[in-house]
Amino acid sequence: MSKHVIPGFPLSPPTGGREAEADFRLLRRLPQIGEIATGQAHRPVRLGIIDTETTGLDPTTNELIEVAISMMTISADGGLHHIEEPVCWLEQPSLPLEPRIIQVTGLTDDDLAGQQFDDHDIADMLWRCDVLVSHNARFDRAFLARRFGGLIDKPWGCTATDIDWLSHGLGGRSLGHLLYEAGYFFDAHRAGPDSWALACLLAGQASDGRTYAAHLTDAVRMISHRIYARRAPYQVKDRLKARGYRWDANERCWWIDLHPEAAGAECGWLLELNAQISPEERRITAYERYE
Repeated sequence: MSKHVIPGFPLSPPTGGREAEADFRLLRRLPQIGEIATGQAHRPVRLGIIDTETTGLDPTTNELIEVAISMMTISADGGLHHIEEPVCWLEQPSLPLEPRIIQVTGLTDDDLAGQQFDDHDIADMLWRCDVLVSHNARFDRAFLARRFGGLIDKPWGCTATDIDWLSHGLGGRSLGHLLYEAGYFFDAHRAGPDSWALACLLAGQASDGRTYAAHLTDAVRMISHRIYARRAPYQVKDRLKARGYRWDANERCWWIDLHPEAAGAECGWLLELNAQISPEERRITAYERYE
């Protein structure tokens, strides 16, 4: 089986046959582990690419039922050095699965009966990671923090928000849509295939020839500034949401993360938006960005 570098995203235009007429598009299954070419690593960075399945969306009341981790090592310049197939674990929840969760994940109560996470193996894999990566880091981190505590107190990268996909010619953010635009398909909605799909996506070449993993680690290293719109009145909430602000239930405040160079102008915009707003600025690193 010959090895190859995963093609850049999006794929090059077809050069012949009916596909060149644009009446259809060819999708390829994601490559297997032996088909991906790797190189030497200089000052390697080890990424733990995580996906989870849960019994619902609320980490305070719902539970993890599946965890998968794919290990990827890249060099300091982002070149791919090593990649491993995902390792998966299952755990039986305290309550039977709801029909919707069975439909979404494909897991059943029989699949999970008697299953328990191997805490030692999971802890070992997490300990070996320099950076933890997820396509929805805020969601996965919250569930993992409840189940595994301080083991996930590491820098986190979120491929849904930390990579500017649009600048590389990809218009979506969902994992399935990004891979579709890249010309690939995969069996979604189980943690193992989703983790592998994300690993393959990160190993792909962006429009500048660097891997997407390199762009992700650039974002992880960056210190952002979180702007809180303290005392913002209710009537401006739609303006804040339209600008990208999110609601923090603990802080009871709207907030947004920005590049440090944009923070000053954003505070000025808030003051112009409403005189009641008292902007607050905090420096945020990848350790707390997705808490």
